[in-house]
Amino acid sequence: MAQSVSNDALTVQEARNKSADNFARTVYYSPSIFDLSDLPAYAPEQQVSGRIRIWGSDMFGGPQLKAELENGFRKFHPQATFEYNLKGPAWAFVGLISGAADIGPARRLPWDQLLAFQRLFNHDPLVVTGMTGWAVNSPFAIMVNKANPLTGLTMRQLDGIFGAERSGGWVGVNWHPEFARGPEGNIRTWGQLGLTGEWRDRPINVYSYSLRCMFGPRFADDVLKGSDKWNEKTYQFFNVAKADGTLLSMDQQMADQLAEDPSGIAFFVAMRGTSPEIKALDLAATDGGPMVKFSIESVRNQTYPLFDRMFFYLNRKPGTPLDPTIREFMRFLLSREGQTAVARDTKMLPLTAEMIRIERQKLD
Repeated sequence: MAQSVSNDALTVQEARNKSADNFARTVYYSPSIFDLSDLPAYAPEQQVSGRIRIWGSDMFGGPQLKAELENGFRKFHPQATFEYNLKGPAWAFVGLISGAADIGPARRLPWDQLLAFQRLFNHDPLVVTGMTGWAVNSPFAIMVNKANPLTGLTMRQLDGIFGAERSGGWVGVNWHPEFARGPEGNIRTWGQLGLTGEWRDRPINVYSYSLRCMFGPRFADDVLKGSDKWNEKTYQFFNVAKADGTLLSMDQQMADQLAEDPSGIAFFVAMRGTSPEIKALDLAATDGGPMVKFSIESVRNQTYPLFDRMFFYLNRKPGTPLDPTIREFMRFLLSREGQTAVARDTKMLPLTAEMIRIERQKLD
């Protein structure tokens, strides 16, 4: 790496915290691009009061989002109060497993945390999607050098490029042997993707986040069928701190590498890794399915395959009702008023009316 950097964990953490402060002040889109008039207006089913304890992601949203959700809810339920402990996604797990939290907003919980929850309570957490990711829990773009003639890939092809033969895969804490595939599914040259001439025998150079980073397992869940077997030549990147104390993200490092490597391919967050020498590929969810361009619209309607969400975890024993105050707050979040607050914050994207209908059913 040409510039002076530090990979000391605490130094990188300090640089990351500065980056998070900038994140909170940044506007990522104009809320007016979304028409939310078709979303259901909030109508209380009962009057509630009491404390709502929310532990979880420090990237749950900017201060405006928390303030608007709290103030909006208290217009209907003035006796409700809020308590926050938002130090990171792991706090959702800590709060729920200790009983200190009612709601845990977070990225998807990792395998070991889900297993610990299941072993303690003998059931799975209730998982409700509250919003679609954008600047937080961001969609992945599949990026290549702009000299690469390829324009799109299917999810199966992505699995072939980034993955390896496997005996099965995971969905949550459930093992699925039917996800097995052999080495014949591996894709290691650009010719296997239909490129000809000088590209036919050229090897594919694969770049990835560090596989210990939360983004590696998420990509494995979505693309590799929950397998931990990656392309044997995957080159991993990790966050570092620059000499001026700012963060040099994995995303930007991969963008810089791709700008120099016509044979490379990577997945990362497009708004955090930029270069005029790279481009995003279209993606198809299935073989023969339509190729979808990466855009804010295709991410919001979730037709772009590599979207993500902000999950709200709750500890509800199956067959028992939610606490009325918690249920009403979740209904408020899943309403026109709640999703308008999401759009005004601009860190994540509001759900569609059909998505809200599906998520509200989980509360009953």
